[in-house]
Amino acid sequence: MKINFLYLTLLCLIITSCEGEPISWKPTEDLVNFSANIEGITTRASNDTWHKNDKIGVYMKDANKPLVGTNYNYNAKYINNSGNFSFSPATEDDALYFPNDGKSVDFIAYYPYSEEINDFKYPIDVSSQVNLPDIDFMYSNNATDISKDVGEVQLSFCHQLCKIAINIRGYGNNDLRDLRVVITNVGTKAIFDLSTGVLQPATDFGDVELIVKSEGLVEAILLPENDISQKEIWLIFDSDESTAYRYSLRNDKDISSFQKSTLYTYNISINEDDMAQSVQGSISDWIEGPVVDVVAEPTEQTPPSIKGSKSSPYTITEAQNNQGQKDVWVNGYIVGSFTGNSVKSFTSDVYAAKHSVIAISDTRYNVNIDDILPVELPAGKVRDALNILDNPSNIGRKIKVKGNLEKYYSAPGLKNPKEF
Repeated sequence: MKINFLYLTLLCLIITSCEGEPISWKPTEDLVNFSANIEGITTRASNDTWHKNDKIGVYMKDANKPLVGTNYNYNAKYINNSGNFSFSPATEDDALYFPNDGKSVDFIAYYPYSEEINDFKYPIDVSSQVNLPDIDFMYSNNATDISKDVGEVQLSFCHQLCKIAINIRGYGNNDLRDLRVVITNVGTKAIFDLSTGVLQPATDFGDVELIVKSEGLVEAILLPENDISQKEIWLIFDSDESTAYRYSLRNDKDISSFQKSTLYTYNISINEDDMAQSVQGSISDWIEGPVVDVVAEPTEQTPPSIKGSKSSPYTITEAQNNQGQKDVWVNGYIVGSFTGNSVKSFTSDVYAAKHSVIAISDTRYNVNIDDILPVELPAGKVRDALNILDNPSNIGRKIKVKGNLEKYYSAPGLKNPKEF
């Protein structure tokens, strides 16, 4: 059977057509396939191209009818298998096909893909800024009244959140390696309605720690807000003599709100004499918002504390209850290891222990398997320093370790530790 390929083109990130590889499945209708090209603009928060294994979600519906109740609504996963901008169905079950009766259809699409969608409600959570592309939500609903005879269709994705860029300038004798940046009282969770294209008001608020990159660049993806006057940016240098500086967003008249699709840039100095000249952002698919030069003032107030940060690590119980978070710190005592492949094989016998894993607890003496956290020890300095087979005196040692909270040894655990 002849297969007609549908090519979808992104506008805020524009997808142009090129022929994809034939699919070996035997469809009964005309297959919808994507071949994506990026034309000189930034598609995501962190770079200017698609990556291998990037995933978008696509719904097909009756033309000019609501998504709710349509004959074809389906959260189809399309994946970039090669890194060369070509998207194809992740599985045969994900493949979309044009109706064989020739009826026209509409497409609604979004990025990044999520399986956790109920009633067309997409959950957005920006409380963790570890991987910005994972939270840079984009939406498209422009592809309407499309028939299988159309050779090319444009699908325009636009950012639904906002982006904040902070350039740290004039930080004196402080070491950027000790710097933490926190923005306070921002929306952290919300729902985007895929059927209406509307971002609902934030349901949760809190302080969010941002990731400091090289040369003092800080970037964040945040929920849009109409009033930012009650928010502050904190610069916290966690050295032997901790110092903190803060800047209240109410002080700047050029930026009074955070609007969707817009990039806002703050050039922040802690010394007015070192204030940098304005530097325009370079991401072309964000609407260029104001660029401001500001000074963060030193303060004796206690800086905001972010749970899971180095200064306020999770307890074992908190780590168990926050599985799925990445690059967080956990505090505990080394109480043992394991002999098998589950927490039920826990042992405090250092001579029976494995090199590759330890167990930590909130106290030195609590070895109840429900209260311990298995910690992966990959080969290298972390394993060399923390394993109890080679370091029996580590039993009872209190540690802080940074890694990803995920299932390990058939229980809540910590994997891929990066620092301790």
